[in-house]
Amino acid sequence: MFLDICTNYWYHDTMISDNELTHRFWKRVDIKTPNDCWLWKGPTDRGYGVTCDGSNRISTHRMAWKLINGDIPKFVKTRKALVRHKCGNRLCVNPNHLDIGNYSDNGKDAAREGKHVSFEPLEVRTIRLFKLQGLTHLAISKMFNTTQGTISHVVNRKGIYSEIE
Repeated sequence: MFLDICTNYWYHDTMISDNELTHRFWKRVDIKTPNDCWLWKGPTDRGYGVTCDGSNRISTHRMAWKLINGDIPKFVKTRKALVRHKCGNRLCVNPNHLDIGNYSDNGKDAAREGKHVSFEPLEVRTIRLFKLQGLTHLAISKMFNTTQGTISHVVNRKGIYSEIE
């Protein structure tokens, strides 16, 4: 279970200065050249880095965007824009690798990176059989070059996989 880092005394500080917040954030990043991924070395949740912005939990790629570019814009009404990883690395916080987009853009990124996959019925049955045999979602996802979330959808008959027997 993920420990809510914003309740940790070290992070929970609503009076923290912008300079201190910036310093705390960047000291947990492995900064390399401008073209390399800069990897977050702190807490993670579902593969993404997480930190606190005062007392609120925030993904580290969103925090990096805010520290460099200011507030993340909003799209239609109050829906927040997504901060996307152009490099596909969930732990990367290099501002040169981040971009603003919407859910459609994010889906296209996933498809291009092979993370959004539609399986044929035979593959779906094979994935379900592997799960029944005790393989983990992680192991199966590596075999099919996809995410654990996609495997979960297949196994649990969610979305496009609900009709396939």
